[in-house]
Amino acid sequence: VYKRQVQNGSVGNWILLAVGVAVLAWTGAIVQGGFVLDDREAVFENAVVRGDLPIAEAFRRDYWHHKGDAGHYRPLATLTLRMDHALWGGKAAGYHVTNLVLHALVVALLGLVIARIPGAPRWALFGLLVFAAHPVLADSVAWISGRTSMLCAVGGQLACLAFLTARGWPLAVLVVALGLLLGLFGKEDAIVFALPILLLALTRGRSFRVAAAGGIVLALGLYLVLRQNALGHALPSAPHAPLASLSWMDRLVFAGRGLLEGGRLVFFPRAYPPTYRMALGFHAASPPGTWALLGWLPWLALVLGGGAAALSGIVRRQPGRTLVGCSLATAALSLLPVLQIVPAGEVFAPRFLYLPLLFAVPAMGALLRLLPRVVLVLLVGLLVVLAWERAAVYAGPESWNGEVLAHVPDDVGALNDWGIERERIGDKEGA
Repeated sequence: VYKRQVQNGSVGNWILLAVGVAVLAWTGAIVQGGFVLDDREAVFENAVVRGDLPIAEAFRRDYWHHKGDAGHYRPLATLTLRMDHALWGGKAAGYHVTNLVLHALVVALLGLVIARIPGAPRWALFGLLVFAAHPVLADSVAWISGRTSMLCAVGGQLACLAFLTARGWPLAVLVVALGLLLGLFGKEDAIVFALPILLLALTRGRSFRVAAAGGIVLALGLYLVLRQNALGHALPSAPHAPLASLSWMDRLVFAGRGLLEGGRLVFFPRAYPPTYRMALGFHAASPPGTWALLGWLPWLALVLGGGAAALSGIVRRQPGRTLVGCSLATAALSLLPVLQIVPAGEVFAPRFLYLPLLFAVPAMGALLRLLPRVVLVLLVGLLVVLAWERAAVYAGPESWNGEVLAHVPDDVGALNDWGIERERIGDKEGA
């Protein structure tokens, strides 16, 4: 079926269209984008990125070792910045080109993975158009340092795609291990790809199911050993987590608040700060009300409802229903690493939504197929416009900090960063 679809162009055309939408939406980040937040520190203060130390050092130290270890082991992120530094030096546009290429690659790989799933309907690809241009992804695509989300997605999807095409279980073990390890080197959140890999293994024979589990265990084992040798501790941690002093139940209340905000941004990606460190309800000094627990209800509905739909699809032999159910449940479960079960470095950030939106693509496709084509075109066009608008926030420290202060006027971090930027450009009075 896949070969026939490729030959008649239906699958290939949808994937190319989605990649084109991604390029159209995020070229604004190249045109408008600069260095914001900690981009300059990540690029110009890291000896590995500057090329002053050998490449192997990226695998021997914390991602933020040059500023103070933050519990992040992301050698692939370091090496992509090193490549950009060698190519572009201090030209921010070049770094944004790399981010755009990474996002376009994620879109293309996702389309290929969906097309390879046995029985996947063509409409499952429609959601690619929304994912390609959704403005909330600006925190990953338009922010240079936000590329870690895309790097882990590239590695995880390579593991999925290679597993679906592997001929023989020994090769399946190898490709799963290499792809997942590559994703983990980009960002710790790549661990969530273990779930879709195991789900995809159900479409193949018993030996491939064992191979998928073996590849995951191998990748995790290698990653944890390398992390232990580099950082002194194998498991991910956030030394300066803002909610570390709170009880587990209190942290779950904050997580519920984050789930509510995440849902709002998916459907209404407007009027929100690029950082939530001081936003009302997202810092330990002003805990949210108990209503924040309501954020867990839709999350549980997605997990349980998606699981039920997937099982129903299997029983009824309806691949489309199974795919949508798995899509909904996996999208919700992919948020687990940032739900404060283990204190995270941030309470909430828009980039937390990159992987959930990626996994939600088939479910979005099921909704979009109900729309007239003209409405779908108008929706995608609106998203492209909003993506350009949101990319402008990442044009430089003034636009970024200005957006923060527009929502939280007393954000001391934004005020401090703005003053530092004024000093850097020689305006000491303004600083």
